[in-house]
Amino acid sequence: MKKYALIALLALVLSPVATAQKKGNDTRIPYANTTEVDFSGENLSTAQLAVANIVSQVDASQVDTTTPPPKKVTYWSKGLLTQVGLSQVSLTNWAAGGFPTISLNGLIDGTLDYNKDKFLWENRLKISYGFIQTFDATDLQNNPFSKQFKKSDDRITLDSKFGYQLVERLYFSTALNFRSQLTNTFEGDKLKSTILAPGYLSLGVGLNYKPLTWLSLNFTPLTGNLVIVTMKDLQETYGNVVKDRYGNPVLDEEGNVKTIPVRAELGLQFKLEAKKEWKIFKAGTELTIFSDYIAGMKNVQIYWDVDLALQVAKFFTITLNTNLIYDNLVMVRASEEAKKAAQESGEAVKNDLPGVQFKEVLGISFTYTFGTHRK
Repeated sequence: MKKYALIALLALVLSPVATAQKKGNDTRIPYANTTEVDFSGENLSTAQLAVANIVSQVDASQVDTTTPPPKKVTYWSKGLLTQVGLSQVSLTNWAAGGFPTISLNGLIDGTLDYNKDKFLWENRLKISYGFIQTFDATDLQNNPFSKQFKKSDDRITLDSKFGYQLVERLYFSTALNFRSQLTNTFEGDKLKSTILAPGYLSLGVGLNYKPLTWLSLNFTPLTGNLVIVTMKDLQETYGNVVKDRYGNPVLDEEGNVKTIPVRAELGLQFKLEAKKEWKIFKAGTELTIFSDYIAGMKNVQIYWDVDLALQVAKFFTITLNTNLIYDNLVMVRASEEAKKAAQESGEAVKNDLPGVQFKEVLGISFTYTFGTHRK
């Protein structure tokens, strides 16, 4: 009877080692899983003492006494959000008329941030592009295929902000911003914009206040702007005009307004950023207001972006993006109401006047995120 009891006890003690051998070549027991037991063998029988001696003679190499290495601390975080939206219209013998079209909108939004102790460095690159392609067979006889290609969205934006924490939620900050577009934009045969025409580069120094985790207020009383317009035909449209000491445009020998490729501005800037998320709904807005010291605070620029997203499936999102721009030096087509008001007041009627620019993009997109993307 004692013989069978001894065999059973040995099997019970040695079974974990046998199981470990089946799982792999490394049968060492993690040090964290071992327990030191202090006992007296006075009350043990001869068979029990024999088993205890066998167990105590287990090779020490089977026990891993090394502690696991500490988890590596990283101060960098990076992420990439991608969105692609596509729609297509096909018509065959459609009595009401119309044209077959294909439209595509895409967005790449990448972030790279560094956060250690009191230092904060946030970087974001956003590239959005969209087009509508019509297939009008009759129009192809008179216009090349490329003329039916119409751009609906084209923006490239780079933001870089460095901050040093002064007190809780308040940072000394420097902010860099660059904005332009990637390809040519036409209105009929007239070129309206191209890469670096215009392009905007700004650098400001000031304070960044974060009262809430999703809200940032940035005030930079010393901000320098460069307005770049490489195409001479577009320089007057975007306000790159040579002016005299009284603010009047300077004319050349032929009576045309003198223009320059780069215009410098120095002023103060206020920027509000808010990003909030509720389960499947996300909302974000950025409002930037700039006023130029050089122009006597008369030149006011406003940029206001709103991004809304509703997740309807794991990888599909309904998005609404709006962009509003106002710059009193940028000329846009005057409305009929503005022309009529100028005519009634006896003022000169102008075809181009400063005005509010607005764009809205609504669609459903395939969305995929890589890494830790900052909202």
